[in-house]
Amino acid sequence: MHELIVEDLRPGVALVQINRPEKRNACNQATWQAISDAFDALARRPEIRAAIISGTGEHFCAGDDIVAYNAAKADPAAAQRHRDSIVAAFDALLRTPFPVLAAMRGACVGGAVSLAMCCDFRIAHDSARVCIPVAKLSLIYPTAHIQRLVHLVGASVARRWLYTGEFVEAKSATRAGFFDALTDTDVLEAALDFAQPMLDKAPLSLRGSKMQINAICTDTLVDAAPAISQQISDIEESEDYKAAVTAFRTKTAPRFVGR
Repeated sequence: MHELIVEDLRPGVALVQINRPEKRNACNQATWQAISDAFDALARRPEIRAAIISGTGEHFCAGDDIVAYNAAKADPAAAQRHRDSIVAAFDALLRTPFPVLAAMRGACVGGAVSLAMCCDFRIAHDSARVCIPVAKLSLIYPTAHIQRLVHLVGASVARRWLYTGEFVEAKSATRAGFFDALTDTDVLEAALDFAQPMLDKAPLSLRGSKMQINAICTDTLVDAAPAISQQISDIEESEDYKAAVTAFRTKTAPRFVGR
């Protein structure tokens, strides 16, 4: 069984599904690496304008496969490869140049919360539940992900989630700001509807905005400033900018190609 399923859901929209339902889609090293590889491959496809990550079965993702990781710890090199693959998966989502949406059902636990926060938007089914159980495992959540959590839900709510390790139901998580939309029907369809207004917008503009927002959320604007400045400079010479100017003058809708 493939641990990751990648397919085109609609023209311009790709679907990436974690496929370990027997483990509530908890990710082993191979799955984390497959997520990284899949999004890097999608980023090289100019026709893709958005991607949705979800899980097969009843759950989004139960986070890292702790059993697999503990087995890997017997070999320090294998344990490091496991940790590196998790970081690579998060980084791949963050650098993907188009909007990435998490379509979430059931459990979203631990590392899966980080995975969801590395997406641009989170769309939840009523069944979704969020939990960061570090206080129950005597662990500390990575600082960069706490920064993202605080930006989404505020410091007080973040403290409560981290200090208690309790499951937070979908409605409460939506009110807190973690979920961007909530549905009691098909969560993939809800994610598609949410993404629809973005699909015909200028890809270079969305890419630049994503770079800026990601840097703001983790206080890395100084490091990211050269790349952001280059993006701002390049976009004013792009085919898409010229098309937008022409469309404005002729009162027509521009057709963006991402160049």
